[in-house]
Amino acid sequence: MFYYGLSSGAGKSGQWWAFFDVEYYLLNSDKHTGLKDRFVAIILKLMCYYHVFILWNEWVDLPSPKMIEEAVCEIMGNHLGTLNVLFVEEDALLVFDWDCLNLSVYNPSDKTQSIMEKIALSEGLFWRKAEV
Repeated sequence: MFYYGLSSGAGKSGQWWAFFDVEYYLLNSDKHTGLKDRFVAIILKLMCYYHVFILWNEWVDLPSPKMIEEAVCEIMGNHLGTLNVLFVEEDALLVFDWDCLNLSVYNPSDKTQSIMEKIALSEGLFWRKAEV
């Protein structure tokens, strides 16, 4: 399954194209710092619940909070890259791509979905199941 932590709702109203203009603006202006902080906070909070591996240049078991922040900062700053966060015991994967205003989560259990939804809300974001 494919889930988003933040979604536009694009396509449901008459101005779906405006989302892409806003997304481009937010990712390419100084405002991206606020998004970076929220995405980092979500990953760090999840690390308090789950054993994680990350794939950033190489697989790292139990990355430090500083490493998470450095990875997300570098990816957003360079406008290039992907950070994969693997929740080993949960068999779930969170993916952060530099060019999106969302975090994608694959194969979360019901319990994990509930925790992730609460964490997203705590950061002023929301949880939405992708339409397939």
